Amino acid sequence: MHRIITALTVLLLISAVSFGQQFTFTFTGEDTAYGVLAYTTEFNAELENLSGVENPITLLFDRSQHPIDWQSEVCLEIGCLPPISQYTDTLPPYYLEQVIIDITPFSFGIGTFTIDAYSELDTTITASQSFTVICPSFIFAPQSEIIQEGQLGEENTFVSMLQTNSTMNDTIMIDFDDSGMIAGWDYTLYINGVEITSTPHSEILMPGVPIGLEVYITPQSIGDGCLTVSAYSTAYPEIVLSHTFIVYYGTVVEKRTATAIPQMITINSAYPNPFNPTVTVDFILSHDSPIDITIYNIMGERIGTESLGSLPQGAHQFHWKGLTDEGIDCPSGIYHIRFQTGEFSQTAVVVKLK
Repeated sequence: MHRIITALTVLLLISAVSFGQQFTFTFTGEDTAYGVLAYTTEFNAELENLSGVENPITLLFDRSQHPIDWQSEVCLEIGCLPPISQYTDTLPPYYLEQVIIDITPFSFGIGTFTIDAYSELDTTITASQSFTVICPSFIFAPQSEIIQEGQLGEENTFVSMLQTNSTMNDTIMIDFDDSGMIAGWDYTLYINGVEITSTPHSEILMPGVPIGLEVYITPQSIGDGCLTVSAYSTAYPEIVLSHTFIVYYGTVVEKRTATAIPQMITINSAYPNPFNPTVTVDFILSHDSPIDITIYNIMGERIGTESLGSLPQGAHQFHWKGLTDEGIDCPSGIYHIRFQTGEFSQTAVVVKLK
């Protein structure tokens, strides 16, 4: 899932000054992203010489913080560099160069790639930035709005899906935190229709067999209450995926929470799932926007693309017939359907079973 987390804008400006010489190492976007197995996650940065003379900038690459089977690559204007440990880039006066950092996980886990930069004019002045990819072995994806307006005594339903990315069974531990719940409010948690009365709860995810998670919250007084559900794989306990489900009654929680991270695209559901031969994805646009769709297999290989053109705000559907761009029928497996509009993207995970 290239860029599968919602985009925030972060600006890091690190300056080095020595005898009137100055350079900046800048990145825009997130320095941490969720990745998909065998699929490249891209980070963008800029290296700029702010002085009026040539400035040799040495870049040091540290790959020791990501698994040995992962690949990390740095691309400059001259092209992509081989997996070397350092490179000196001489920038002309007042020159701005684009830097692209690509990280490709080939195993589950967390990996970090760090770049240190310094000017040869003064090696004591340095800048450093790390880029991290989190590649979970499973997916925890809400299938409904996670912030809902409630009515007194009426039940609100939140639906999510858990599904393994692995080709083997994956044991998932599920827990919840009700510290944000208002006293007297009712709530329950179900997995595949069975109520969970104690946590942490263990669940086995089998390849190609998603399970459903449902949260029910009933407001009994004015206020806003929330339940946070978290999950992690026993094989990779360092990666914890969590979602907070919020119900507000008589408050304006949607104005201060729902708009904190703008959601251009919301995927409501994908059905039938598993499917054969066609799957339908329901999605909602918060604004008029052009939509491009890219489909990847479990290995991160792009197998299909489609441009839906400019769509108006509101609800829409996308139908995929399980075929590649060449018209080849895809085999059974897990597929990622990524909806992209500008810098925003959302991914639907579907399973084809013949």
